[in-house]
Amino acid sequence: MCNFRATLFNEMIFKNRTSIEYVLFDWDGTLLNSFEADANAYMHMFGALGMSWSVAELKRHYSPNWHRVYRAARLPRAKWEEADRLWGYFYRKQKPKLQKGALRVLRIVDRRFKLALVSSGSRARVRRQLREEIAARPLGRAKSSCQIELASSTFEANVCLNCNHL
Repeated sequence: MCNFRATLFNEMIFKNRTSIEYVLFDWDGTLLNSFEADANAYMHMFGALGMSWSVAELKRHYSPNWHRVYRAARLPRAKWEEADRLWGYFYRKQKPKLQKGALRVLRIVDRRFKLALVSSGSRARVRRQLREEIAARPLGRAKSSCQIELASSTFEANVCLNCNHL
């Protein structure tokens, strides 16, 4: 079964290449190993708000939509803005790294397709992390428009950067 799928995928790539223009990647948790940084920021944020919440509880209720996390923790809605500010403050101190093999995959896919990034993270944070994790590598260099040059294609960091209200 796996060989059939691989063969089918190869046929799609090589015979119908014109039908696929972009390959989209998720940022947090897919390309970027960000859970530990998220968890640390949450733990510090909850502590600063005087709340006791464990990493085990966070894992059980984790969602890219952080409002779900706030609801699960029973954080009063009146404190969400302060929680957002605190989480951002503590997250900026974190330095998550790319997942093992992420650059290799990007280099391979970039040979044939345009690469695009989707993320529920803030544009400013994702831009900074792209510059630190991808542009700093021999793979390419950052451009002021927040596009990262990858070999012969462009990594577009703005396909859907603020879908976090959904």
